[in-house]
Amino acid sequence: MSPLSFLSWGDFTIPFQWGLYFAKHFYMWSFQSGTSNPDGLIRLPGRLLLFIVFGLFGNVGAGYFYLFASLAIAFISFFLFARKFLGVKQTSVQVISALFFAVNPIFLGNLAKVGLVLAAAMLPFCLLAIRATFKQQKFRYLLLYILCLNISFLHPYTFAVNTAVSLAYFAYLAWQNKNFVQKSLHKFALIGVLGVLLNLYFVLPTLSMGTVSKDVISTNITPTPTDYTALVGISNTGDLFTGFSLSKNVFVDFAFYDDTYQNVYFFGVFAFYVILFGVYLRVERKLSLSDKRRLGVCFGCFLVLMALAAVTIAHLDVLIKMLIGMPGGWAFRSPLKWQLYIPLALFGILAILLGRLPRGRKLVSVQIGLLVTFVIMNGYIGLDVYRKILTPRTPQYFAGLQPRDLSNKTLLFVNNGDCMEYMRENPALTTELNQVFASQNTQVKHVIEDEADTVNLGSYDYILGCKDRLREVLTHKYRFAPVQQYAGNRLHLYANRQPVTPVYVTDQVFAPDVRQSVSDKYDFVDGLLGRSLTTVTAKNKALPTTSLVDAFDSLTPNAIQKGVIIGVVPASSANRTLYVRPSASPLYYLPVNGGVRLSAASAPGMQQLGAHTPPITVPHGSSFVISYSDHAYDYKNLVSNASLENGLWQKQVSDCYNYDAKPAIAMKWSESDKTDGKQSLELDAASHIACSGPSRVAVTAGEHYLLSFDYRSAKGVKNAGYHISYDDPAGTTHQERMQPEDNNWHTFGTEITVPEGAHNLRLEFYAYPDTFGRFTAVARYDQVGLRRIPPVRDRFYLVGKPDVSLHAPKAVRYQLVNPTRKTIQIRGAAQPFYLGVNETFDKLWQLNLQTKGRGVEWPFTRRIVVSETNHVHLNDTTNGWYIDPAVLCAKQTACARQADGTYSFALVAEFVPQRWFYFGGLISVGALGLSVTYYLYDRRRGTVHREGLWRWHK
Repeated sequence: MSPLSFLSWGDFTIPFQWGLYFAKHFYMWSFQSGTSNPDGLIRLPGRLLLFIVFGLFGNVGAGYFYLFASLAIAFISFFLFARKFLGVKQTSVQVISALFFAVNPIFLGNLAKVGLVLAAAMLPFCLLAIRATFKQQKFRYLLLYILCLNISFLHPYTFAVNTAVSLAYFAYLAWQNKNFVQKSLHKFALIGVLGVLLNLYFVLPTLSMGTVSKDVISTNITPTPTDYTALVGISNTGDLFTGFSLSKNVFVDFAFYDDTYQNVYFFGVFAFYVILFGVYLRVERKLSLSDKRRLGVCFGCFLVLMALAAVTIAHLDVLIKMLIGMPGGWAFRSPLKWQLYIPLALFGILAILLGRLPRGRKLVSVQIGLLVTFVIMNGYIGLDVYRKILTPRTPQYFAGLQPRDLSNKTLLFVNNGDCMEYMRENPALTTELNQVFASQNTQVKHVIEDEADTVNLGSYDYILGCKDRLREVLTHKYRFAPVQQYAGNRLHLYANRQPVTPVYVTDQVFAPDVRQSVSDKYDFVDGLLGRSLTTVTAKNKALPTTSLVDAFDSLTPNAIQKGVIIGVVPASSANRTLYVRPSASPLYYLPVNGGVRLSAASAPGMQQLGAHTPPITVPHGSSFVISYSDHAYDYKNLVSNASLENGLWQKQVSDCYNYDAKPAIAMKWSESDKTDGKQSLELDAASHIACSGPSRVAVTAGEHYLLSFDYRSAKGVKNAGYHISYDDPAGTTHQERMQPEDNNWHTFGTEITVPEGAHNLRLEFYAYPDTFGRFTAVARYDQVGLRRIPPVRDRFYLVGKPDVSLHAPKAVRYQLVNPTRKTIQIRGAAQPFYLGVNETFDKLWQLNLQTKGRGVEWPFTRRIVVSETNHVHLNDTTNGWYIDPAVLCAKQTACARQADGTYSFALVAEFVPQRWFYFGGLISVGALGLSVTYYLYDRRRGTVHREGLWRWHK
C-alpha cells in the first residue's frame, strides 16, 4: 500500500477513498464511529460537486478544491451582496470589500472547519434571493433561497442563524409588499411545501431516529452525559480587545501571530479601524438616509456579535445557555461561532463607506492603505495555514500503522492522562492518527485506562494502548500479541489472535454480576471452561444466559469476620456449579447448610480439593455463603490514622496535575460529613488535581492486599478517585475514578497485587476538577484500609446454566451489503442461539426474516422482525439478537424445514432509518425535478425583465 497523502489540520478531514466518502454521505449509519450519521445526509447539497472532483483528482485534489472553492464562493457572495444589496457601484470597492470578507483572520482561523465558513457565506446569498423575489416578484428565487439554506446546513448553527436572519428580512419585505403577498399567498405556500419535499431525504430518516441530540454521536465505551452549556465559559474570546482584534485565544487551529509578530498584527487590525473611521468622517455628510440605516444595522450587529462571542457583557452567557437548552440547542454551545458573522457586518460597513467615497486619488490611497492592513492582518496566519493545511503530508508518527489492513475491524483506544497530555501538546499526532483511521473502514472506540477492566477487551480486533502498560493484561489474560509501537514508543498496538468476525453466532452468553475485573473473568472462561467470553446486557431478563459470579469480587472490610473472609452470593433461579482455580497450595472444603467452608489448612470433616473432586453444586432458590480461612493472615489495617481522627495526613494539599503552575485546589477536614469518628478528609479542585494520602506503606512483592475506603462525591460526577504507586523498577502505578450513582457515601473495596521488586506502596486520594471548570469539585474520604489478605478473588466462580438449551447452527454465512445492511444465511438451526454483529448497539437496528418475491420494501412494508425484547447488548457495545428458530419460523414459508428437523433461513440486519432515506430521497428527487423545471420555465416565460439576482436587465 502506497503512503497516504493528505491535507489535514483540526477538523478538516477528507477520507482517502472515494467509496468511504460516498458512504459517509449516503448512508444513515457510520461503522467508523458506530453511530447514526444524519449529518452526512444533511451536508449533501454542499458537497455534491466535491464527489466529482474527488473521483477525478483524489482526496488531495478534493481537499484543495473544497478549501479554495469555499473561499471563492464567499468572495462571490459578498461581491454580489455589495453590488446588489448595498448598492455599491465601483467594481474596485466591490472587489476590495469581498476580498476582506473571504480572506480575513476570522475565516482563516476557522479554515480547518471550512464548512462553517462556506455556510456562513450563504447568508448574503439568502438575503439577495429574498430581495430578488420581492423586487422582481418572481418565485423562482425562493428556490435558490432554499438551496442556500440547505448548504447552510453544513452545520446546524449556521442553518439556524441564516434561517432566522433571512426570515426576519423576509417578514420585513413582506410587510412592505403586503398587496403582493396577499395576492400570492397560495404560491408562497406551494414554495414552502416544495421546500419541505426537497428536504425529505434527511427529514424523514431524522424523524425516524426520534432525536436531534448530539449525544447519539459518541465513540466512548462508558459515555457520560454531556453538558453543552459547559463550553460557554471556555469557547469565547474572553474580552472585547481579543474580539476587536478578530482573533481568538482558545481552540486555535492556526496561529494569528507569535511573540515577535503580535504587535505588528494588532497594528494592522487597528490601523484598519482607523482607516474605516477616517473614511466615515470623510463621507458622513454625504450619506443618504438609506445608507445611514444600513450602517446602523451593520454597526449594531457588529457590536452584538462581538458581545456574544465574548459572553462577558450584560450576562449574555445566560441567553446563550437558554438557547442551548432548547431542542437542538447544542448547536449554540460555542460562543466563538458568533465570530463567523462579524465579517459580514464589519466589511458591510467597509463596502458602504468606500462606495460613497468619490473616485480619485483619495479612494486609491484608502484602498492601498486597506490592502496594507490586509497583508499585515492575514500574513502570519496565512503562512501558518500554508504550513499546516496546504502542504500535503504523509504519515510520520503512524507510518507503520497506515499499511495495516484495518478495514471492517474494531479497535479500542485505551488512553490515559500521560498520553492525553502528550497528544494535546502534539496536535499533529492526533490529526495523523485520525487520518489513518479515516482512510479505512475502521471502527474506533475510546476508553480511559482507569475503566479498561470494565470492558471485554477480547471482543476487539485491536487494542491501542499508552506505552506498554497493558502488555501484562493483554498477553496473559487475553489472547493479544504486541505488533508495533508508534509516536516514539508512546503508543503500542496489540492484535487479537482470536479476531471477532463481523457476524457470528454463539450458544453461550455470560451475564456477570458486576462489571469489574473483566480480564480475570475472560481468563477464567477461556482457560478453565474452554469458551470465549461473550457477555450480554439483556432488556428481557427472561432470555437464557449463563450467570457468572466471582464469590469474592466485591470485597470490603465487612466481609472479614473473626479472621474469616465471607462471600455471599445472591440467590439464583437455576442451579450453579462452583469452580475453583487450581493452585499450588492445597485447599480443603466442607459443604454446610446454605454454603461451603474453604480453608488453606485441613480441619476435622474437611476434604482436600483435587483434580478428581466432584463439582460442587450450588442449589437454586437461596443465597449461598462461601467462607475462607487462612491463619497466616491477621487482616491488620496497615494505614495509620485511617479515619483521620489525629488530623490530616499532610499539612498542605498536593498538586497531582500541575500543568500551568496556577492551581485552584484546597484540603481540609469535614466534621459535619463523615462515616466514622469525628471527621473526614475533604479535597477541593477547581483546576489541577488536588491530592493527599498517608505516608508510604511497607508491602511484600507478590502478596495480595485489600484496599478499601469510604468516599462521597456528586451523583454521576467522577470527582473522586485514587492513585497507587510502587517503588518497583518498572514504576508500576494504578489508578481508578469512582462513578457514584447518587450523592451518598459509598464503600469501595478492591484486591490489589504488589508487583515484583516493590517494597513500598504510596496511596493518594484525588479530587478531579470539572472538565470545563464549571464548579469546584469536592470529594470526601473516610475509613481508609489496606490489609494483607489471601488471594481469594478470581479463584472461586459460580457458573449457572440457562433454562433453555442453546445450540449454534451448523453453518452461518454473511454478506456486508452496505453500511446499513447485512444479509445472513443460517443453515441447520435446531435450537435457540445468539447472533452477534460487530456494529455498535442501537435500538434502530433490526433483524428481519428475509422473504422472497416482495420487490421493493418501503419503510411501512410489513416485515417479520425478531422481537425488540430479544435485541441485546453483546460485550457491552455491539448488537445481538436471541433467535429461537421454532418461534421465528412458525408458519413462515421463508424458512425451509430440513429432513433432520432443523431450519434454514436468511436474515437481514439493517438500520431502519436508511429505508426512510430511500423513500424520502425519491420524493426529494422528484421535487428537485419540478423545481428545476419551474425555474427554467419561469425564467423564459416573461418578456419584461427587472433587476435579477445575478445581473442587470434592460
